[in-house]
Amino acid sequence: MRARLLIPTSLIAFSCAACSSGGGDPQSAPPQDPPAQDPPALFALDNRPDNQTCVAPPRPGPITGVAVEEAFPGLTFAGPTKLLMEPTANPRWFVLLKSGQ
Repeated sequence: MRARLLIPTSLIAFSCAACSSGGGDPQSAPPQDPPAQDPPALFALDNRPDNQTCVAPPRPGPITGVAVEEAFPGLTFAGPTKLLMEPTANPRWFVLLKSGQ
């Protein structure tokens, strides 16, 4: 459900009349100050320097020697969700199954 904001048209007309320049007297409005400029940077760069020596190396050629190897041959799991290793010197592996075992 979307919320709607209803504003009476009389309020909009009043707001527009209050914001418009009052009267035709050009001297009734205060003079506008010029916009303030940012001070120069003290510790940063104003522009990015042109560095011709910083060049990325060429892209490597296509990789074609990819092979897939079974990590634990002979083991099957019904609905594995996570494989965890015990953080010890001789780690054991734990398989979390979708059934909760």
